[in-house]
Amino acid sequence: MLAERATLPAAEWATYCALGRTGCSAPTSARVEVHRIVEY
Repeated sequence: MLAERATLPAAEWATYCALGRTGCSAPTSARVEVHRIVEY
């Protein structure tokens, strides 16, 4: 799980978690990566 979390900048990860996402688990971070790829 730490390896998954390392794919996001700390501030970005904190912001994502603060948006009401529950758990911030490995599957969740994988979804964030996909979103970032699409967004950029």
